[in-house]
Amino acid sequence: MTKHIIFKLIPDISASIAIKVFGAATGFAGNILLARILGVEQFGIYTLIIAWVYLAIIPARLGFDQSSTPAIAKFIAIGDAIQLKSYMLFALVLVCCCSLSFVSIIGIGFTLFCPPSINGGFLIYIISAAIVITLSIGQFMESSLRGFGLVVYAWMPLSVIHPASLVMFFVCSIFVLSNSRTADTAALCLLLSLCAGLIPLAVVWMREYNKLMFPVKFTAKREWVTTGLSMIVGGSFSILVNQTTTLLTGIGNVSDAGEFGAAIRLSNVLPLVYGTVTGTISYRFSQLWAVSDFDGFRKLVITSAVLTICSVIPIAIFGWIFADLLINLFGAEYHGAIDCFRIMLIYQCILAFGGLGITILNMIGRHGIGFYLVLSHIFLNIPVSYVLISGRGSVGAAWSLTLVAISLTITAWPIVLRQIGGANIFKRKLRKARCIPGNQEGQIRSLDI
Repeated sequence: MTKHIIFKLIPDISASIAIKVFGAATGFAGNILLARILGVEQFGIYTLIIAWVYLAIIPARLGFDQSSTPAIAKFIAIGDAIQLKSYMLFALVLVCCCSLSFVSIIGIGFTLFCPPSINGGFLIYIISAAIVITLSIGQFMESSLRGFGLVVYAWMPLSVIHPASLVMFFVCSIFVLSNSRTADTAALCLLLSLCAGLIPLAVVWMREYNKLMFPVKFTAKREWVTTGLSMIVGGSFSILVNQTTTLLTGIGNVSDAGEFGAAIRLSNVLPLVYGTVTGTISYRFSQLWAVSDFDGFRKLVITSAVLTICSVIPIAIFGWIFADLLINLFGAEYHGAIDCFRIMLIYQCILAFGGLGITILNMIGRHGIGFYLVLSHIFLNIPVSYVLISGRGSVGAAWSLTLVAISLTITAWPIVLRQIGGANIFKRKLRKARCIPGNQEGQIRSLDI
């Protein structure tokens, strides 16, 4: 496994990047379509709706969209099929119940305190709540399949089917509905497209679940929940800071939020690439660590860092040179977002390297450290964003994210190297494996670190 690990990763990485690029191209075309048809004001409102949705799903998923990948990969590595099946059932039930309860509590507050002057406000809430539930379940299942190593099946539904369906549903709404050029119609199309992606994702998830022929035991362990909770923040840094900054920008000026939203969507090509690389490899961090294969772990860390850096720099240079052309794809009224977009390219390049360190911490069970690192920088982003947005609008918002990313990267990597033991950990000998219950062949080593 150690000797040929890099060659084994090439097919998965290539297929994953192809899927992500196709999905991103479709999603990019969809965002341009929405921006042009809705206009800067309605697109700004749509951007704010999406910001609230992505902030709401973070607690609704209880972190299982992050923790299920290393947990399932570890259970497979040590051969514990009984625990694996129990974990999958427990996590699915908990995500469903938590997301439903969370949006219900918000709905009660919305019903009691929403001003009557907000036209269509309750409809927007219903659509947003359904999006939160659907996306929470879908992202948990996607993370689970990555833990199985089925990265292609995991990426396909939400990365290709969802954006393609969004474009199709929105184009159809233009011809079917008389007043379709509104933010709530776009949100409804988003919900329908997520449902279209969730169906095949659930089919593959159930197939893997039913392959486990052991009788299921609905058991729960405190560490499953605490691990997920600690990874809520650590695995959602980009979403938290991006959407929080978007909301702060929209408070001052909705048009600034529209420009910032366009810059974020355009610069998201970079996290698409490096996120695909780390997302494809991440489950192997857990497997190698679980069986104490430190030589393979060393090679994987080095390879991930090199691939991450090399994948983002050329794209960032291309985006910087052709920023005018790319931003104008959204329309002439978004011309003011050019400087914001260029700064966001810098931000994404820095975050690519810093985010890799957080991913490594999460995959090897040091998620508590990643939690405090990310949480401190999320709180740091709020005052920095407030000050810079007040003076420079969307450009200030981009600079605030960049400064926070620099601070996170400088802080994270020394801690990462210290936690994994630096160079010394790669000289440790492989520890003796032991057989565990549920490993019928008794040939897979258990976690003994």
